[in-house]
Amino acid sequence: MKAVTIISPGFEQSGEEAVRRFREHAGVEVDVLRCDAATAHRVKLQAFADASKHGWRWWFDADWWLLRPCAKEIRGTLGPWVAGTPIPVDQARAEGREYGFDPRCRVTTGFIAFDPSLPQWNRAMKLALDLQAARGAGRDEVYLNAALHHFDIPVRTLDSGWNWCLQATTLYGYVPPIVHAIHAAGVPMAEKQARLDKEATTYEDLRNPWSIDARELTWLTSFARSMHEAGLRHVVEFGPGSSTHALMSAGGTITTCETDPRACCIATASLPERCDVKLIPYQPGLGGLEAPCDWALVDAPAGHLLVDGKSRWYSLEWCSQRCRLIVLHDSKRPGEQASIVALEAMGWSTLHIDTPRGLCVLTHGPEAAALAARATSP
Repeated sequence: MKAVTIISPGFEQSGEEAVRRFREHAGVEVDVLRCDAATAHRVKLQAFADASKHGWRWWFDADWWLLRPCAKEIRGTLGPWVAGTPIPVDQARAEGREYGFDPRCRVTTGFIAFDPSLPQWNRAMKLALDLQAARGAGRDEVYLNAALHHFDIPVRTLDSGWNWCLQATTLYGYVPPIVHAIHAAGVPMAEKQARLDKEATTYEDLRNPWSIDARELTWLTSFARSMHEAGLRHVVEFGPGSSTHALMSAGGTITTCETDPRACCIATASLPERCDVKLIPYQPGLGGLEAPCDWALVDAPAGHLLVDGKSRWYSLEWCSQRCRLIVLHDSKRPGEQASIVALEAMGWSTLHIDTPRGLCVLTHGPEAAALAARATSP
């Protein structure tokens, strides 16, 4: 087993000293990745993804050069994830809300021990890299935490002394089940634990935000099977959730798209690996989204995001350029009705399914209209 770190230009002295001390005190060989600081975040996440290929189990930043002799403690940290230094509380809370993880239970990259043999390792790393690719390279710890949370990968806390010194009552509380003191500094461990106990707070679980009802799911399952039997086996969905499971029950290839990073994290972790979850921007062209599309289900993004009074217009516009059959949810709302009128002006036909919130099957051309009529007949 080995450790890995990055050394960037300008940080050679402290980085090389960190490597020397880690080798000496932990008795572990270190692989050094060399890249400029601007790309370090991206290289770091990719290194985690590649860990099992190289036998890596530990990551450390150069500020860990203060490590005292601690071979036993270091080796005891494999279990399977160990968190290091916290980031500012306000930032942590905001990021926890945005990506749907408890900000008290975070991994940062001061020091991490990890286990690539975990069942969901590859999927978690893929999610972190996908978030980074869609949202920007500079938040590797945030994407990593989101991925670990949504795949239920356990986290323990490693205490680096001064790094866990809580500042009055401004920091969130978190009582880790195990604390490893790697080097002595800052607040004594007993006092630090008492503060953690006092400051401990709760973080409300994030719930599934999609609300397609049972009747609509039954209809959608039947409709998806009809499409599959007719040879339309590549479906693109906007708005993953329970509807995705209905689509999957028919078989075929499913691409489901989200504009909200938290919802994307939840969907990626809760859906089977064969379902391709994509995080896209809500803008014309959807950021150049590419996916095979025989037909589509549009139930996102949120209905209040109007384009000239039309709801879900960029999603519908993308679909209209790639397929001849679209199912639109919430078709009784004014914004969706405005979108239907606009598509009708472009030559699309409509077939309404009466549910409490409304479903509308939009078709272009006689063949698609005939297929929709057969699929929705009693």
